Amino acid sequence: MPTDSSGGPADRALAAGLVQPDPTTCGSSVLVVARMLTDPAYASFVADGTHALAGVSAAGDPQDRFAREALAMHRSTSRARSVAGRLQVPWPTSLGTQPWALAAELGRSGTSYDVKPILPGQRQAAFRRTARLAASGQAVPLYVGNRWSPRHVVLVLPDPGATEAEVRIYDPASGRRYPITSEDFVAGTLDVAGWHVPWVVVLPSA
Repeated sequence: MPTDSSGGPADRALAAGLVQPDPTTCGSSVLVVARMLTDPAYASFVADGTHALAGVSAAGDPQDRFAREALAMHRSTSRARSVAGRLQVPWPTSLGTQPWALAAELGRSGTSYDVKPILPGQRQAAFRRTARLAASGQAVPLYVGNRWSPRHVVLVLPDPGATEAEVRIYDPASGRRYPITSEDFVAGTLDVAGWHVPWVVVLPSA
């Protein structure tokens, strides 16, 4: 699916430094940004406060609107039924966004998504596949954490310059966009909001 990786309304919104509104909304913040990248009217709403297609407007600055959207997304993905109407395990919002709910939300675009755990011996292959998707214009959610569990979600950004050595991410903890390398990914020495180990990627179904 085509994405807005530079110059459009999503890029304008991201340039404001969109930060997750509370410690539990990294996953929902990633989902909001992923939607912005594929829906220019929605991205314009977050960036400028006006949704031309829906005919609605909202006050505040981009961070205000982003925070409201991320909190609403968090509530939506934590319910007993997924956004597709299927039963899912209700998930306490205090624990963030479960990857299966994140995949279901992404699937509303018409493309199905799979949750792929990353075993230590699979890190190189996972990075390569993620980089190829980013280079082709796909955004890829990535769960990172410590050696024991996943703790944070970031978004690998669509980028025609992505390579098998380096990709760029959006980190909702800081609102920054910055690169991560294959070397650190494989070694489990990432520096992403204080987390180092890649745990899960959410990918379009093969």
